[in-house]
Amino acid sequence: EKMRLRCLVGSRYNVGKGEIRLVSTRFMNRGHNAHYLVYLLENLVAEARGVAAPSQQHQQQQQEAVA
Repeated sequence: EKMRLRCLVGSRYNVGKGEIRLVSTRFMNRGHNAHYLVYLLENLVAEARGVAAPSQQHQQQQQEAVA
């Protein structure tokens, strides 16, 4: 799981510190960037674990409710 996460984040992983550095300038608002990074990290962890990402789970639940 950890190795898969390291592969997914690539050069954003600092081996010496054991940290992942994620930076976002996608939005003008700092708070929106922070929320986006939390969303991104949750999806990276879900992908590393091999489970559906939180957003994919929500979409699946909506599709099942419609069917």
